[in-house]
Amino acid sequence: MKKAFTFIEIMLALAIVGFITMMVLPIFFNTYGNKVVSAQLKKTCTQITNATKHIMTDEHADDIENLTDQFDNDTGKGFYYTSAGVKTSNADQGAQYFLEKYFKHNLSNCGSAGTGKCVAPEYRTPEKVSLGGIPESFYCVRTTNDSAVCMRYKASIEKMEVLIDVNGSDKPNISGSDVFVMYITDDGHLKDLDENEDHCNTQSGIDDEPLLKYSAGCFHKIVSKSWNMRDY
Repeated sequence: MKKAFTFIEIMLALAIVGFITMMVLPIFFNTYGNKVVSAQLKKTCTQITNATKHIMTDEHADDIENLTDQFDNDTGKGFYYTSAGVKTSNADQGAQYFLEKYFKHNLSNCGSAGTGKCVAPEYRTPEKVSLGGIPESFYCVRTTNDSAVCMRYKASIEKMEVLIDVNGSDKPNISGSDVFVMYITDDGHLKDLDENEDHCNTQSGIDDEPLLKYSAGCFHKIVSKSWNMRDY
């Protein structure tokens, strides 16, 4: 005849199961969340490079430089796309034209200078240092996969800067976790503002604006890990 388990033995077994579950579940959800962020970031980056190639084809341009013109060094404005005869001396409008014409999006002008509906009002480092919001000079749209893509022309480096918030205004809103910065190269690809991954979430000195300063290096870091945030 088999001996039945006592009440104490049952409670002890449940306590052990509960403890193991408590230890394992956060790891599971963290791993799953990292995979989702990685996949979303990679998808959004592919959309940007495809859109860039598309406008280069439309403009019969060999590189991004042929799509831009800069004539106001004092204000840092002057980027424009010339498709359909559209020319503007406003950097935001240049980004606006590109993002709204070449991206599938469900919300436009939703950055800090617009409605603010697709970005967070405040971002932080993993150590909870406040980085403020996305600079108002960026023009943002929300893509159909709910990522916020923000762009501006930076005259000092003569590049189109890109800021991606992988899940829009949803948390965690942390530099290097769901928000990344980069620029479009002359051949239409994306590169980190700072290719030294050790500068991720440090004061890299690449930019005076806190969010860009701390996020620089993080995009290169995740790409160097083959888009695997588990080793990130």
